[in-house]
Amino acid sequence: NEVAYWKKQLSGVSGILDFPIDKQRPEVKRYFGSSYRFNIDKNVTARAEEFAREKNISLFMLLESVYALLLYKYSGENDICVGVPIANRNSEEFEKIIGYFANTIVIRSKFDENAETGAFLDANKETILEAFANSHVSFEEIVKNLSFERRQSHSVLYQYAFTFQNYAYRDLALDKVKISPEFQQNPSVKFDLNFIVRRIDEHFYIEAEYDTDLFTEGY
Repeated sequence: NEVAYWKKQLSGVSGILDFPIDKQRPEVKRYFGSSYRFNIDKNVTARAEEFAREKNISLFMLLESVYALLLYKYSGENDICVGVPIANRNSEEFEKIIGYFANTIVIRSKFDENAETGAFLDANKETILEAFANSHVSFEEIVKNLSFERRQSHSVLYQYAFTFQNYAYRDLALDKVKISPEFQQNPSVKFDLNFIVRRIDEHFYIEAEYDTDLFTEGY
């Protein structure tokens, strides 16, 4: 019973991360946002991939764990919930259907300041595997069964999201027309902060979408 799993897994979470922000939080979330982009040097990217192989974890597991560690470091809270979108096409009948089937799962990471990083990575790997194994129930159903209080100032259950896109970007040629991706600034955001990591060629390209009612762009 996947609902039972999530009720146990998310039992006792506060639903709100006390992360340091630059401005006073509005009583009603307005979803105004912007984004900051940067890329990771290809040598660092290669070392990250090698480290993931050595630890027998996927790149997603490594990068999500690093993101959770950063949230832990800056918030000082040892119980971190990160929202992760998934394709939700785990049934064969959905593979060739055009449409939006995405779902969201919550990765709950618990930290012990005395634990070694390797031990945390191992524990977070198991948490992620269990979360994906129980990903058939919708996020809305999880929230409904956990009876989380909805507030107009926060997104429910989690405010910090992580997305990893690990697929090939290719220029598309149509006769004499060449098409390539163009990344645009997003004027609206759903979350306080959403880290989007794309693996393109030999680099990690990172886009940090942030709520401009809460954060100012730093340099």
